[in-house]
Amino acid sequence: MPETRPLRVFLCHSSHDKPAVRELYRQLSTEGWMDVWLDEEKLYPGQDWNLEIEKAVEAADAILVCLSNNSITKEGYIQRELRIVLDYADYKPEGTLYLIPIRLEQCDPPRRLRAWQYADYFEKDRDRAYQRLLISLQMRAKSLGVSKENYSVSRISKSTRKSPKAVANQIDLPINTSQSLSWKSRVAKFHVGQLVEGVITRLTKFGAFARLEGDIEGLIHISEIAEHHIEHPKEVLMEGQVLALRVIRIDLDQQRIGLSIRKVDSALYADEDFRILKDNDLEA
Repeated sequence: MPETRPLRVFLCHSSHDKPAVRELYRQLSTEGWMDVWLDEEKLYPGQDWNLEIEKAVEAADAILVCLSNNSITKEGYIQRELRIVLDYADYKPEGTLYLIPIRLEQCDPPRRLRAWQYADYFEKDRDRAYQRLLISLQMRAKSLGVSKENYSVSRISKSTRKSPKAVANQIDLPINTSQSLSWKSRVAKFHVGQLVEGVITRLTKFGAFARLEGDIEGLIHISEIAEHHIEHPKEVLMEGQVLALRVIRIDLDQQRIGLSIRKVDSALYADEDFRILKDNDLEA
């Protein structure tokens, strides 16, 4: 059964390329069946930049990597963001239409991106490039069972100029889909502060994924793995390892569970742990 949700698309880009990327963002947003993530539209004051971007990449169905001569030679955050994206791409099944490089001008894609066919979103031929990109995104939606026809939107007239915020306000997000209800019912047994057992399933540069039960997985952000600084989770963890974990966040809307190793013995949860231990003793 098709899911009545938008296709989640993440725009990876350099700040130097903002004008062209903004145009692409506006075009994709007005289609009405995609939820497009652009930092200047989705990040809010006070949010943790690194964490929010990692969460957005984790949730994305498709990643559009915008390339220019500036972005492929520039040192800084764009390179870190690109490494995060490539780490996720490595865990996708072979042949998955997930990462789409987009050249904004004539340039040579980085070596690690050369395996993917790129789109040329050049200024003089953007209409044709955009239509070809839409076909790829429609193919991705179909492969995921995401139905753009069933996704309820207020149709936006392409002849009327609107800000990205106005576009977003016209989209009616589906509520209580069968998938979200199923996920919510399966995680109902978990709550923030709970101690759980998990099996490490994947290690990435920004954290580790742990399977709690069935197909329910949570993310242990790298900052929640060890008390001391580590560069990569593989320094202290390995796939298949069974650990005690603390549930520190449950996001029902985004269907994500945040886990922690550092907080397993935290005094913040001592009262809760003592209560559960006491209840278990009484039941015994």
